[in-house]
Amino acid sequence: MSTRALIVAISNYPKSTGEVATRIPDALSAGEKFYEWLTAMKGIPTDNIFVCADGGTFKGATRLYPTERERIVGAIVDLVNSGQDQTPELYVFFSGHGFSYQESPEKRTIEVLVASDFVSMAESGTKCIDLPEVQTKLYAFLGGQHHYYFVDACRTVITPEDIEPIPLGRKLGRPAQRGRPTRYTLFSTSFGHPAAINSRFAPALLEGLYGKGRAKGYTPKRELYVMFPLLAKYVKEHVEEQKVDENKEGSGDGYIVQIQPVPTYKCKIKVVDADPSDEFTLNYGPAGQPEFAKTVKFTGTNYELPYSPGDLALEIFYQGMPLRRLKPPSNQLLDFFDEASAEFEKPQASVRFRGGLEDERLLDSRTKGRPEGRGPDFPTVNLVSPQGVEIVARDLQHGRESAPMFAGRTTSLRQGTYEFAFRERGNTISKVIREVPETGAIEVQWTPNEVGRVRESIIEATAGNAQLGIVDFSETLEGPIVNRDLGLWLSLMGASHILQDPSSYSKLKDLRIGDFSTMLPDSSRIYLMAGFEPERQIAASVNRQPKRLAAIPGLHGVFQASFDAPPGSNLISIQLDHAEVRTYSSFCLPNRVTFMVISDDAEGRLAIKQFFLPVFHLKNRLDPMVRGRLNNEPPLKTMFAMYGFQTQFARGRRLDPPNLDDKSRWWDALYGKWLDPMTCLIVCYDIIRRGDEELKKTVRGTVVHNLQTYFPGMPDTAAIATLSEMDNVVMPTNPPLFMEGLAAFPDWEDHLPYPAKDLDYGATWTTWIGTEPKFES
Repeated sequence: MSTRALIVAISNYPKSTGEVATRIPDALSAGEKFYEWLTAMKGIPTDNIFVCADGGTFKGATRLYPTERERIVGAIVDLVNSGQDQTPELYVFFSGHGFSYQESPEKRTIEVLVASDFVSMAESGTKCIDLPEVQTKLYAFLGGQHHYYFVDACRTVITPEDIEPIPLGRKLGRPAQRGRPTRYTLFSTSFGHPAAINSRFAPALLEGLYGKGRAKGYTPKRELYVMFPLLAKYVKEHVEEQKVDENKEGSGDGYIVQIQPVPTYKCKIKVVDADPSDEFTLNYGPAGQPEFAKTVKFTGTNYELPYSPGDLALEIFYQGMPLRRLKPPSNQLLDFFDEASAEFEKPQASVRFRGGLEDERLLDSRTKGRPEGRGPDFPTVNLVSPQGVEIVARDLQHGRESAPMFAGRTTSLRQGTYEFAFRERGNTISKVIREVPETGAIEVQWTPNEVGRVRESIIEATAGNAQLGIVDFSETLEGPIVNRDLGLWLSLMGASHILQDPSSYSKLKDLRIGDFSTMLPDSSRIYLMAGFEPERQIAASVNRQPKRLAAIPGLHGVFQASFDAPPGSNLISIQLDHAEVRTYSSFCLPNRVTFMVISDDAEGRLAIKQFFLPVFHLKNRLDPMVRGRLNNEPPLKTMFAMYGFQTQFARGRRLDPPNLDDKSRWWDALYGKWLDPMTCLIVCYDIIRRGDEELKKTVRGTVVHNLQTYFPGMPDTAAIATLSEMDNVVMPTNPPLFMEGLAAFPDWEDHLPYPAKDLDYGATWTTWIGTEPKFES
């Protein structure tokens, strides 16, 4: 197995009529330098690097392609054919023109890369490449562990009416069998903005990839690596003319390249106004570890201190007095992850008093020379979050992780770059990256979604705490919910009326949510519940029968609609305000409600959840085996966990249950305690992503049979069977619910209810954009 790469470097657009520049001067050079890094630092064989380049020869390339659209697609096909299931890491570098589709109200962004045979928007939809489609198909058909994308292109906004890109139009064979990768993307500019010609992005990227400065850090095993989050931070700090944008989908750590051997750097120290005979004492060592501190003496103005990369404490004394640092100032970072320099000022003897030091705060408590009796002088970190939320600090530079800490605590951390994760009931609800300074104090605060009028109305209707902005739906949830994810709140509210007699919930029973007690035996229903901050209008359609969602009385900005639908595959279309219609593949099971929750996530993007929930008064109509294996724990507690599984899955992350209860639910979903078969599908796809051969045996030997027996007809069952390497699986007529499953049968794209060109390849669910039906204005 070997790392592979794809480089697309387009300097010339000779046919352009002026909508894009005809030349990008440094694109070819940037591609060549990236190629040099691939071969020099990563050691990738030249036959594993697929290069699409123009403007002359590309130094060293053995797999060289032109830059017209079909030739780029051909390189992608060759990449998959040569490296399927044999490519643990993939690196993709693009330098050329690009743009983004108009940001619709649901925040859809489609990145389009422009090939060299582009002429104009009106004529050249067939000369562009949909980046999310490429990423999705390489994810599904190439496989592996880590896919890295570095995109130096404009993301200027255009409307979908301006251009209509086409799909790749190539069959890539069977899907990969050995797991699914984490996907990392670094854009040279933010959505909606152009990329500067001759920007600093490519040079800064290469500097970071070679391990310059704080683009590198230590793993928990004390190995020095260039890491994606540190690389992204480094590039952002060194590209001033535009805002660099990053994205990660998956659970990987992003260790890109190991720096071996660990380099030795030098800090050039200068003492201003020092005499040649002046003797100075230099104390230095790992920050926060005084037991490893060292002392050296030097005379005169200049001294060079050798060191290995790390966070060091450094201070200089003259006749027992500390020197004030002039450059960089003491409130700025002295970076010991690269060559460094520091300038100090020689103190005057007159500042000594009481046998001590006038300015004791300059003395670093982590080294020798501390006055007796002084306590540790670490930077202070004040942790601010609601009660019930724990915080874990991860040192990105050194790979260390703190024990869980709780709200209101003040702690001390060594200087460095930290990722603070805020967790509720073991689930991460927010993350923030902060620099902990050499001295002083910082505040790290959980910044939740604003409460807003929609959430306020839910809090009021359920007797929650309006002042704190939290809800407490049920005693069975064992406490209030701090997470302000509106989709989570809606899921629990709707489930309370589907899974149990609503009268059993004192705080939720009076919500005027759809009445499911009227459902007849063996029937099925689709129930939609939607809420947005700020409030928006929403219409929906099931199997081309449109209906506008109605406001739920007593709640602000929360809407609902019910559709009687036959068991089997269904299509659900939704339209927000007057935006483009989005259509989702769905499914119905007898005696269950297909519950779709529609909201927006923390970034304002459309978030969809689907559940197959048994109706409380029809549970006796379920198959005896299914009924007998329903979990006996409180339904809302299980619903809380299932929502978390879907959220993690949609983010591309491995389902790694945070506590014993959720681990038990993971196994329950796999082995057949089927409160919600949707969760079983998600767990199976998670196993396929992992490439875990032992768990795939379980899927082949037990789970697929159970799904076929007790929930027949779900197209994802066939997809999971194929992706788990079962033989002689017949392609279902209807598409799967999950885009991940669409890769199981390449011919599916030719038999979809809507054209493949309208698929949203960046979606979790199989989704078409801009499709019928038309809703009334």
